[in-house]
Amino acid sequence: MAKGCETVLNSQFSTILSIPIALIGSLYFLSLIFINILGSYHYLKILSFLGVLISIILFLIQAVILRAFCQYCILSEVIILIIFILSYRFRSSST
Repeated sequence: MAKGCETVLNSQFSTILSIPIALIGSLYFLSLIFINILGSYHYLKILSFLGVLISIILFLIQAVILRAFCQYCILSEVIILIIFILSYRFRSSST
């Protein structure tokens, strides 16, 4: 499993414009927390939907191109999917 993380993190797909995707992901989660604290649930839904789309792309890169899986990346993708589902499941109580 650790070898998969090494493969993913050292691949050409681990950065966007020389910015590590891990840093972008950390900022993404921080923004989700901040938006949730502010109570901007509409923006939380939009941001979580975009996160799911990007997670699908990143998962497909791991599966199809790299043929290696990083357990931390998979965990992050699952958490994003859970946040997305919960943001829509509880929409009636927040609108």
